[in-house]
This record gives sequence, C-alpha cells and structure tokens, in this order.
Amino acid sequence: MFQGILRIKPLSAKLTHETGSFGRMDPYVKIKIGDKFQKTLADRGGHLEPSWDDELVFELDGSTNEVQIQVKNETIIFDDYIRS
Repeated sequence: MFQGILRIKPLSAKLTHETGSFGRMDPYVKIKIGDKFQKTLADRGGHLEPSWDDELVFELDGSTNEVQIQVKNETIIFDDYIRS
C-alpha cells in the first residue's frame, strides 16, 4: 500500500461507445481510490474525442492500492456510464 500524494491528469480519450441519444456527449473522467473520488469537468461537446485539463489530487493513506477509472457522459437527468 502506498502513502503520499498522487496527482492524476486525464488528458484525452478516443471513445468507441456512444451513449448520447440526443446531440453530442459531454464526457468526464471519474477516479475512485478507496472511498474517495474526484471527477474532471465535463468536456462540453467533446463527444467521442474528449479532452480535459484538470488535475485530480489524492492524498493516499495506505489503506488501499485499487484505482477505479470511469469515463461518463454528463446529462441533465443522470450520468451515463461509457467505459472504465
């Protein structure tokens, strides 16, 4: 298990799965480490080739070594899962 600061900067994605029924997708990245999660801002209109300029910073306490990364589509009603 690791302790310290972990900085993650998602840059871009080439998505092959479209979830948006109306218009272009607004993808974002959600990262979960242990019971903590953070997400990037949605790339408005990024559709299948989104990019981000967010840096997600986690303080690791040594309790887990599992990282979950998901790409989701932000919608008004609920966020669609694209891929992990």
